[in-house]
Amino acid sequence: MTSQDLPTNESRRQLLVRLSALTFLAAAARGAQGAGRAASAVRLPVPDYRPADTFFGPAYIDVDEWHSTPVRFRYVHGGFEGTDTRFSIYFPEPARYQDRFFQVLPGGVGGEDTAVLDAVKAYDAFGVVPPIALLMAFDQRAYLVESNQGHLGNDMSGLKAENILAFRASTETARFGRVLATQMYGKAPKRGYIYGGSGGAVRSINCLEANHDVWDGAVPIVAPCQSAGTFFSPLLNAVRLLGPEKIAALSDAVEVGGSGRPFEGLYSQQADALRVLYQCGYPRDIGIDNPREAVLVWTYHHDTLIKTDPAYFDDFWNKPGYLGHDEPELLAPDVIEVRLKVKRVLTAGELASYAPPFDVVDARGMGGRSMARTMRGNRDSPAAIVVDAAPATLSRMGCSSMTFTSGVAKGRERFVFGVFGDALIAGGLGAELLEGVRAGDEVKIDNRKYLAFCYFYRHQVEPEFREWSHAVMDGQPIYPQRTVPEYPAAKFPYTFAFRDDVKLIFVSSLSDRGVFASSFASILDQIERVRGTAFRQNNTRVWLNEHAWHGGVPAPTPDEQAPVLATRLINYMGSVSQAMKALVAWVERGEAPLPSSVYTYTQDCNIVVPATAAARKGIQPVVRLSANGRSGRVEVARGQPVTFTATAEMPPQAGYVTTAEWDFDGRGTYPGKSASIGPNARQARLTTTHTYAAPGTYFPSVRVTGHPQGTRDEPIYSLPNLGRIRVVVT
Repeated sequence: MTSQDLPTNESRRQLLVRLSALTFLAAAARGAQGAGRAASAVRLPVPDYRPADTFFGPAYIDVDEWHSTPVRFRYVHGGFEGTDTRFSIYFPEPARYQDRFFQVLPGGVGGEDTAVLDAVKAYDAFGVVPPIALLMAFDQRAYLVESNQGHLGNDMSGLKAENILAFRASTETARFGRVLATQMYGKAPKRGYIYGGSGGAVRSINCLEANHDVWDGAVPIVAPCQSAGTFFSPLLNAVRLLGPEKIAALSDAVEVGGSGRPFEGLYSQQADALRVLYQCGYPRDIGIDNPREAVLVWTYHHDTLIKTDPAYFDDFWNKPGYLGHDEPELLAPDVIEVRLKVKRVLTAGELASYAPPFDVVDARGMGGRSMARTMRGNRDSPAAIVVDAAPATLSRMGCSSMTFTSGVAKGRERFVFGVFGDALIAGGLGAELLEGVRAGDEVKIDNRKYLAFCYFYRHQVEPEFREWSHAVMDGQPIYPQRTVPEYPAAKFPYTFAFRDDVKLIFVSSLSDRGVFASSFASILDQIERVRGTAFRQNNTRVWLNEHAWHGGVPAPTPDEQAPVLATRLINYMGSVSQAMKALVAWVERGEAPLPSSVYTYTQDCNIVVPATAAARKGIQPVVRLSANGRSGRVEVARGQPVTFTATAEMPPQAGYVTTAEWDFDGRGTYPGKSASIGPNARQARLTTTHTYAAPGTYFPSVRVTGHPQGTRDEPIYSLPNLGRIRVVVT
């Protein structure tokens, strides 16, 4: 199979964006509903394999079947006796295999073992383009391995031992995959490559550090630095202090054509919080609304802190050196501690169509509509509770602990992920969320732990990283320090104890709020400190994506306010595919990849890239958009034709500009197609005209796609970027 064999009609391309972008990034918000496939009572024949790691019992197989779409492949599902580890392995036919395997690690805390299969089923049911992860592996003549990395859904109880999630479950899955491959193809694979996004990126590095005989290289995608989770603390603090109005003003200031003055109108405490956030590496070109990733990570940190440093939450309020003790008046207006009764439990299906009696947007930034839209899993699973509380109180409940004090769920603590009117959306780690909760049950809502976490960053300082300079004086931390906890989802600090011949290609996003934009630069500097300049130059690359954030881009919804995300962000999966392809060539044939993207890593942790593709390098096209000869912002009269000009340029040797699509109203439909791009075009200049009939502020964009071979409408290796502008019509 080659990538040219795939269906590429327009409807499938559109659905690709919705259903198969970044399948390796787990949707952690789905909670326990994403528990993966349960082990079947049926056991099929299995090669004799007993893991050297005695935590794992003998391997078993409960599914072994052939699929015919999108290409013929053998699917094997199983696990290891006595554990919660489950795996899926996808084998191409022998004629399409060349002695290698790819292993994909879902992000977040893992917990999924059938993500690729689920996307294949969507293809079978709806005719959409099948998952990129599968196509990429088969295009490179590799079999594909995925696992839940040791636990089911968000229930971490099955880990039971150190480093199961970090690398041990992935290692045993890979080794058993080699046994099956030997049985199927007559010999074991010669090479193995691992990749993953976010938490999966950390674990791809952990796997290379821990094992020198399984994988030969990795593509860490939007990889967190070792303090990334802690940096959600200043993000949540900024959200808390700024509130909805200041957040909206800041977001407009940093949007294209905005004032460029995000600190304007902030009082000192707000300005200090934003300054700390930027120093931690938060990208300067996006707002801070709806920080869903930060909410998820806070709940993960909570569970770990309760196990490793439970005294922190009390010390914050009771000991000198902590804001809760030293200046409690600064936090008093935000403290919530109420006891309520559950009026109603909403399932995920009911939440999606819920019409609350009043409109409350959670002041913590986790918009209820956004949370409802991203709820996944069983529509019949309980997802939210309706409570009787004043709107002003409800609007401040985000991130609060939700502890049930009566009923079947008595003693269970979960978290308020978002507020939607009078409905509190539940989340958190554990086998259950709201199962067993009934109307009339009592629940305590308390945000004191959350407020303590908002300042947790002060007490986990690592002076050697410039991201911490806001909390360091004369090389020493300013505030009392806590013991750094060990997280089950990842092993920090990185040791980079790789084999000398291991290769890594980092793929990172310049607008990433889920892993702050400077994280990749911090990691590469750390690699250089630990392994030396030669290793960094000869064994690593980093390819940056402009107009990209942490994960995939959701399809627009009818109520999404323009400019919708599809006009602000691109799906960067093509650069991941290219990185994996380049990794194979680098390891196996000694063909050096294209140069790293050029960037400046400033002392205040901003990432600045050159304005031209020739200077920026990497693999993504550079796109610029102007209107009536102006960039950034233009004002026109209603009915006056606006001439848009887009320029696009591919980096040296990165390929050709292939397609361009225009969206004039910020709604993300991209109705305009440019047919003037010729074959083998390394640069393109495109012009079109549009007239606005109604006054208002519009955010038109042009989406330009490049491809290494110049192939049009080919999803595996396509490289998009955007040009954007603000048009004010009077």
